[in-house]
Amino acid sequence: MTAVVVTGYGLVTPLGIGVDQTWRALSQSQSGIRRIDDDAPYFDAISSKIAGQIWDYHPLTYFDKKSLRRFDPFVQYALIAVREAMQMAGLTNFDPGLDLTRAGVFMGSGIGGLHTIQNETKKLHVQGADKISPFFTRIFNQHGFRLCFARNRI
Repeated sequence: MTAVVVTGYGLVTPLGIGVDQTWRALSQSQSGIRRIDDDAPYFDAISSKIAGQIWDYHPLTYFDKKSLRRFDPFVQYALIAVREAMQMAGLTNFDPGLDLTRAGVFMGSGIGGLHTIQNETKKLHVQGADKISPFFTRIFNQHGFRLCFARNRI
């Protein structure tokens, strides 16, 4: 068996963005499940009005507008967590001492890209195929690919 050393980790959860904020909320027995805002457009047709979403998330704090158009929310969350993990591990974007054959990222996601799938499917049915984003398959299919190459863009 090969030994693995975890040198950094990052979290983006309904309890908070970042390891410290999430741990603090867990330690205080807080729940990330809350009532959905009435102005949340994605939940209009859902009878349940509670959810565990990423609360108080302000994407422009982390990404420019161009990146936001290209990154599905689940990829945004993953990249934020990767940044935190790299910082915890003491790594920088272009660390010459980092042997990429001995480094890796493990990411967990139940399913990603639903936001993009929903928006592009709606465009297809309402506006026609010409209105679908040319980035659709790239945005949707970036689950593993984007994180593998995120090191140069973090």
